[in-house]
Amino acid sequence: MTELGKEKRILEILGQVDEQYIEEAAPGQGTEKPHRAKNHSLLKWGAVAACACAAVCSIVLLNRRDTVRTWPILEVTAAPSAPGDEFFPIPRWENLPVYQQYSRVVFVASAGQEPSEYTSRGGEVPSERIGEELGEAIAKGWDSYAEIAGEAPERQKAVKVCSITKISSECAIAVQYEGTGEWYAFTNAHYRPQTLGQFVEDLNLREEISFGSVYYEYWKSSGEYATVCFDKVAQEVIRESLLSETGAGNEADGLPGGAPDKILDISVDIPLLGYKNISLSVREEGYIETNILDTGKRFFIGTKNTQAFVDYVLNECEGYELVYVDSEGKPENSADKEPEAEPTSTPAPVRPE
Repeated sequence: MTELGKEKRILEILGQVDEQYIEEAAPGQGTEKPHRAKNHSLLKWGAVAACACAAVCSIVLLNRRDTVRTWPILEVTAAPSAPGDEFFPIPRWENLPVYQQYSRVVFVASAGQEPSEYTSRGGEVPSERIGEELGEAIAKGWDSYAEIAGEAPERQKAVKVCSITKISSECAIAVQYEGTGEWYAFTNAHYRPQTLGQFVEDLNLREEISFGSVYYEYWKSSGEYATVCFDKVAQEVIRESLLSETGAGNEADGLPGGAPDKILDISVDIPLLGYKNISLSVREEGYIETNILDTGKRFFIGTKNTQAFVDYVLNECEGYELVYVDSEGKPENSADKEPEAEPTSTPAPVRPE
């Protein structure tokens, strides 16, 4: 799909921007940050789209203390804490499932590659997703109680390794323990995709990923901290808006000044790999960031893409403000929670065209 066609598709899904933003925006006075999308065909939508984006950017991206709408309150009762709840004893070796006992495998998935450490999160791979046999290996684990007792703590078990269909073996492999019939997914936290397209393709994310609730956090002008939850955001809109910029480079290890401020946080599940309730976040300056495969990956998809998605969620999706209360219905004290840092006035580096 061309850049222009994709832009039309996103607009078709998300709908039109509220007329008040078009009327209020001053032509030619956009507030968009210096980062620019790589393809200038996005600008072909003309002055109306630019003005609308500028107005909403000023409301949502540059001043996140108040929003143009309010949401109904949903009270959530916090579970009471009991004495000692803050301490979690280390489970004994014999009480652990096998994928937690022997949770690490060092393996060379592709010829010419360096050995990588793969770890298990408990995702079970069905037999129809088992690919070609890659070889054999030794899975390792660590018995903490044996270490405390002065005994040798390392444990080992022979395993068979296969690929997982539709997923690159550089990202994940299927492991079967000797004497068992189940296959478990082991993932490689050291995997580093070059682009968003490679990341989506290697992990088959368009099929494997499932999106849950979307969260928006901000400080009200009253000084109260608010969390708004949207639990009916369309899956296809998330995919189309955030995962389609295939040429976006992975900048997690090279962006000066750290991660831009977070705007929205999306709950993510990948059941096949054992991931539940991890994160895909939409950030300032046109970035998305995720901890899929356990390490941070950050892609610049452009402010037009991120802003269109933010507009859709905040203006069109049904949400509710979460208010946490104790067992007696009294709001919990959030006065000691610190706000996220406000965007600085220092402009970000201009992206090369």
